[in-house]
Amino acid sequence: MRRYGFGKPCRAEAPSYVLSNKIGSVQFQNLRGVALDEKFFYLADEKGTLSIWQGLPTTGNEEPFATITAPAIPLNTLHSDGTYLSKKRLQMSGFCRRFWEPMAC
Repeated sequence: MRRYGFGKPCRAEAPSYVLSNKIGSVQFQNLRGVALDEKFFYLADEKGTLSIWQGLPTTGNEEPFATITAPAIPLNTLHSDGTYLSKKRLQMSGFCRRFWEPMAC
């Protein structure tokens, strides 16, 4: 995981710091979701574990502020606006979506 100063890198700039393999006790294995807002940094894995840090970790030994485990909920795409943390709902194909939605007459 690479962290650049502000936004995406330009002109082949090196990252401000690099986090690899783990942050604190959280191993980077099968990560599925990531989000960052003004207060928190969120990482989710395929087992439904959501790890939350206050701010963006700058070293690999910072422990998460909180960890939530919800194995029945796939946390693939995360988004935070600073008030709410949400996950993207997986869209069904057009056929299935039309089949399950009420028909417009």
